[in-house]
Parts: sequence; structure tokens; C-alpha cells
Amino acid sequence: MRVRQLTEAEFVTAGDWWDALLARSPSNSFFLRHAWLSAWWRHFGAERELRVLVVENTEGVIVGVAPWCLTRETDLGVLPVGEIAFLGREGVTGDYLDVFAEPALHGEVLRLCVGALLMNSGWDLLKISDVLETSPTLAAMIEEARVRDLAVVPGKSQLCPYLPLPATWDAFMASVSGNMRSNLRRKEKKLAALGARIEEAHGDAIGPALDTLFELHGARWETRGKTGNFIDPRLRAFHHDVAPLLDKEGALGLWTAIIDGKPAAAIYGYRHGGRFLYYQAGFDPAFAEHGVGLAIMGHAIRRSIEAGLTEFDYLRGDEDYKRRWTDLARSTKTLVFARPNLRGLAWRTLSSGKETAKRLLGRTPAIEPATSP
Repeated sequence: MRVRQLTEAEFVTAGDWWDALLARSPSNSFFLRHAWLSAWWRHFGAERELRVLVVENTEGVIVGVAPWCLTRETDLGVLPVGEIAFLGREGVTGDYLDVFAEPALHGEVLRLCVGALLMNSGWDLLKISDVLETSPTLAAMIEEARVRDLAVVPGKSQLCPYLPLPATWDAFMASVSGNMRSNLRRKEKKLAALGARIEEAHGDAIGPALDTLFELHGARWETRGKTGNFIDPRLRAFHHDVAPLLDKEGALGLWTAIIDGKPAAAIYGYRHGGRFLYYQAGFDPAFAEHGVGLAIMGHAIRRSIEAGLTEFDYLRGDEDYKRRWTDLARSTKTLVFARPNLRGLAWRTLSSGKETAKRLLGRTPAIEPATSP
């Protein structure tokens, strides 16, 4: 087998074989799909260099992909650090990132790709981020670090709550607590009395519905003195780009609650592999007392059940509002591998000093062990 780097032209036209290989791989994450990553590259790739490595077998068939790019960071002031990391890591906050390959070849693909990277001196750090703790990539990378003299620095772990879905809405309502069941029914009746309706966006309605989501999300965060994620125009453009593509495949879920002709709440996510992936939501604070946030989340869960999905995945973040629905969670981990060169050593020293100072000042807790559902 041999490793080679895709050209940008090869990457942007790789959709068919890329998604077919991903679907066969145990690393079959929505956030590794070609439509998602190629859109990310269009909107966030300007200051980066593509480093997508593929492994081909003796017949020239691609059997594995390391979807990486190179960023030149400036954390060290006069010493810019070259960091290899996953496509889709920044800006859009993709979860469950990984190398993907034919099932029996995952370890070999990873070994070959890391070996190919080490033959190039243009980078200092390799960040393996937001990888499921059950992925074989983590243990394999730690072993590669041992034999290749790379320092390993643990990064931030993330919890991703998830909710198993039964076959029917009645079964779901029977499974939740009496308090949640009563609350849902009460909010639904209250909204019905206000003449609320919930619209699902498709086709030409997607763009306006996304803009509504952005505004509602921002309005919610303004009440806390913050701006929200969608303040970045690149992020807005990214979702305007990718959402219509996903809609054509039946993978988009985008709903808006309307009260008195005004948008009151919106929720946005994706269908993949039998799951609904909840990406973002927002609501008008003026309607908060009516429980529109709870009601539209319940609507998305109901529609997911009706579509035959078996899980509602809340993705990263262990916020209280997610824990109202479930006490189950997956864990993802991040590991940073530093080369034994001047920049790698300087980064390790600086990073260690920053984390120590933050913990001493009480600004951030020490890294907690990963937990399983």
C-alpha cells in the first residue's frame, strides 16, 4: 500500500468514493461527510493548507483517508507553530472526527499516514480532536507516539448527551418522567391556544429559515450579554451553502415556530445513520414564558421518531437543558502530539504553563477522565 496527498482538485470532486468508503468505515460520522468538509474548506480554508492523505492498495483503490489540513498558529509570538488537524474542526464545531478506512485496515492506514507526515518537516503539532473515546485511533496514536518519539499532551474532553428513541411518540411519552410529560403537554396546549404553527423548511424556504435561526439564536444570547456562534459571516455562509445540499438527500431538519406571524423559535439539525444530530436552536426571549424552546425540541424529537430514527444526539456540550431530556452521554477526546523540535518543545512548555496558571486561578478545571454512556 502507498500513501499520497490529494490535490485540491481531487478533494473537491471526491464526493462519491469518499462517502462510499466512509459508509463502510466504523468511523462513519456525519461530520466527516464530503459535502460538510468540502463546504468547510470553501469557507474556512483560506488560511490553511490541504493535507488530506489517502492510502491506496496495490490495485490503486483508496482504502483509507486522513482528512487533515495545516494551520500556522502564532501562539508563540515570533515562532509560528505548524499544526496538522482535522478538516471541519474550527468554526463549525464538528463532532466525532476521525481517520476512516476499510474496517480491517484502520490501524494500518493510521500508521502509514503518520509515517508519511513525519517525512515532511513543515509541521510541529498533530491534533487528533473530538474523537470518540471508543475509537481505535486514540490507542493507535499513543502507540505511534511512543515508537516515533512524539510527546503526547491531552486536550479537552467533551460530553455528547444522547437520547434513545422508541418506535412511537406514545412510547416516548410513556418513557419520560411524569413532570416532563406534563410539561410537554401543557406547553403544547398553550402554544396551540396562541395559534402557533411549526413550519419545516425545504427548497427555497431554507435560506430565510436559516436567517431566522441565526437571528433567534443571537437574540437568546444577547440576553446574557453575548453574541452567539452565528456572528461570524463565514459560518452563516457555510450553512447557507451546505443546508440545501443536505435537504436534497433528506438529511436536513430545520423547523420554525410561528406565533402571531412572528418567528418565536427555531431548531436545526441533520439525519444520519439512524440518528438526528441536533446542531443549534434559538428562540425569541419575548416568548420564553410560553415554553417555545421546550416545545420545538419536543417537535423535533417527535418528527425524528415518526421518521424511524432511533436516537436524538445532542452533540457536544453538557448543558442543563439537554440533561432535562437524558442522562446518557458519550465522550470525545482530544490528543495533541508534539514533534521533538524547537517549536514543539516551546509549545509544550507554553501550553503547560498556561494550563497550570488557569487551574491555580480557578478559571478552568483540570482535565477530567472520559466517561462512557
